[in-house]
Amino acid sequence: QVAAALEDVEGGPAFLGAVDEHTAKYGWRAKDLDISATTWREDPAPVFGLVREYASRDDYDPEEEFKSLVAAREAREKVLIDKLNGGPVEMFTQALEMAQQYLPIQENHNFWIDQQGTCVQRMPVLDAGRRLVEADRISEASDVFLLQYDELQDALRGGNGDLREVVAQRRADWKKFQEMDPPAAFGTPPPPEQAADPFFGKFFGVAPPEHPDPRMINGNAASAGKVTGIARVIPSLDTADRLKSGEILVCPATMPPWTPLFALAAAVVTDHGGVLSHTAIVAREYRIPAVVGTKIGTSLIKDGQTITVDGTEGTVRLES
Repeated sequence: QVAAALEDVEGGPAFLGAVDEHTAKYGWRAKDLDISATTWREDPAPVFGLVREYASRDDYDPEEEFKSLVAAREAREKVLIDKLNGGPVEMFTQALEMAQQYLPIQENHNFWIDQQGTCVQRMPVLDAGRRLVEADRISEASDVFLLQYDELQDALRGGNGDLREVVAQRRADWKKFQEMDPPAAFGTPPPPEQAADPFFGKFFGVAPPEHPDPRMINGNAASAGKVTGIARVIPSLDTADRLKSGEILVCPATMPPWTPLFALAAAVVTDHGGVLSHTAIVAREYRIPAVVGTKIGTSLIKDGQTITVDGTEGTVRLES
């Protein structure tokens, strides 16, 4: 309803034009890396919500934050080079330059290929869904995402008849699967030596030991710092608009579509992941505390509860 309301507000049409320009380029993302997920281009409600929350932060200047991050990085580079004290400075510099080139490429890949590549494929499939609605084969265009590829091909050629019963059964199955707790792994578990591998543990996270204090939760220390605040439990991006500036994001895990929330969150707690996970890396970029791989964070932490996140020690304390 925001877009319609802004049409009658002074400056509203110009702002809507800016949002449209933004989503034309950057709106090819969705809550999930799934062709069935509605994109920001189709529904810019997440953009409006983020702008509202960003604007509520009088102390937040993204340009100044970026300059501060650059200055901090350059200072750390100097410290490291000085510590080499005539050692392999050239080798270190080359490795650093390679890392600085690789990481932006990886992020660009995540956005332009993984996210946008999936989202743009959604458009012709939706159009096929509209044609099947017109042919009285399904009820809504989005029902097309519950068909298999060969079924869609046959339906567009006039075969398969009425597909409503197939769609209804698959929607029921999908809802049932959503309520299930998946196992830790499918197939043969990894051998002990792989589970103990440093990289494996840092990326996927090592199960932390249970803390003897029932008000404490152990996890992996992923981003330094200590913050006390209100926990906002967000199981999926469907409810991400509930996160307000300065609250602590508590969720199962994050992926690239979650990144805009890090500018609002005071800290992050996840069930899954290690110090090389998406959550950990982005939290360090935004310089907010993060404890990842708690396994039980979203189960024990109640929405609206006051908690203390210690990203240096890797613990979460339930204060209330």
